[in-house]
Amino acid sequence: MITACYTRIYAPKAPSVPGEKMKLITIYLPEPYLEALDELVTKRFYPHRAEAIRVAIRDLVSMELWEREKLAKDS
Repeated sequence: MITACYTRIYAPKAPSVPGEKMKLITIYLPEPYLEALDELVTKRFYPHRAEAIRVAIRDLVSMELWEREKLAKDS
């Protein structure tokens, strides 16, 4: 029997502050989003939903805010 092994390297793209505190938030998501998150966890791309959501938010902020600020500064 052949088993697939999935791995993901967790490397922050955005600057982080040592000792950064996390805040708890509550969100409502459509069921298909939760099912997709659970599939990512089941396939071991992420250890749990919270980490997958943190990575998604980090990537969104990096693309939408930090990269635009960098481009504006460079021009």
